Amino acid sequence: MPTLIKNSLISLAAIVAGGVMVAIVQMISHQLYPPPTGIDFNDPDQLAAFMDQVPLGAKLWVVASWAIGMMTGAGIGLFLSGRTMWVATAAIVGLMGATSMNFFMIPHPVWMIAGAFLVAILVWLGAKRVANP
Repeated sequence: MPTLIKNSLISLAAIVAGGVMVAIVQMISHQLYPPPTGIDFNDPDQLAAFMDQVPLGAKLWVVASWAIGMMTGAGIGLFLSGRTMWVATAAIVGLMGATSMNFFMIPHPVWMIAGAFLVAILVWLGAKRVANP
C-alpha cells in the first residue's frame, strides 16, 4: 500500500481513537457530575442555562478529555506511522475541529475554548518533539 494512503488511514484511525478517549473520559465525568434529569439537550436555551450551573470540576474534566483525546490521537498516529509528524498533526486538527463544532452547539465559557486551543498547541509541540527527537 502506498505510504500516503497508509498514513491517511492511520490519521483517520487516530482521530477515531482520540474521539473514543474523549467519550470515555466524559462518561466518567458524567458519573461524577451527573447532568440534571429532564434537560432537553436539543434546546439551546436549556443548554445555556445548564452550562452556567455546571460545576468547575465538571468543566475541567471536559478540558481534560480534550487533552487526553488529542494526546491519544497524536500518539497513535506517530506510533503507527513511524513518527510521521503530519499524521499526528492531522489527528490533532481533526479532533480540534470536532471540539470546535461543540462550541457552536453548546455555549462554553471563553476559558474552556482558550483551553482547547492551548491543549492542541501543547499536544502538537509534544508530538513534534517525539517525531523529531
